[in-house]
Amino acid sequence: MVTIVGQSMQTILISICTSLMVSLFIFILGLKSGKNQADRAMIQKIYKNIYSQFDELKLFINDNRRKIRNQYEKNQLDLSTYRYITPIAKLETSG
Repeated sequence: MVTIVGQSMQTILISICTSLMVSLFIFILGLKSGKNQADRAMIQKIYKNIYSQFDELKLFINDNRRKIRNQYEKNQLDLSTYRYITPIAKLETSG
């Protein structure tokens, strides 16, 4: 009788440990999947922005026009110095 109780306790402990390990593994996979979904939306937005810039440049080329410097975003370097920065250069500087 004593060995039956000891074996059942051992079985219960093994079952609990196994359940915890499986639950932790599935939880980690869920977190990773959720992060990938969030990153995918951000990356898709960046790619859309890049595509629109190249599409705009294509229109300028087809119309035989140049895109001049002040059509880009102005980036202030210090109090009196400005630099116009292209969207691709902005992505490179911001990471």
